[in-house]
Amino acid sequence: MVLQFANNGDLCEYLKIKFSKLEWTNKLRMAREILDGLKFLHKNDIIHQDLVSVHDEKFDCRFWLIKRRDI
Repeated sequence: MVLQFANNGDLCEYLKIKFSKLEWTNKLRMAREILDGLKFLHKNDIIHQDLVSVHDEKFDCRFWLIKRRDI
């Protein structure tokens, strides 16, 4: 997933603007979908890097897809 190519901006920018207005059910759904995506990557030996969220009123959404693991 390359967030900078998402329609209408990336998830980080969306959450900066909308987080306080979102219902908790939607926040939890998004978190679950992200976790499902990470589980898929791990199951298929795809290595990712830097999935980060910072807890100081800013989001740091660095997420890099590296390569399929050769092990």
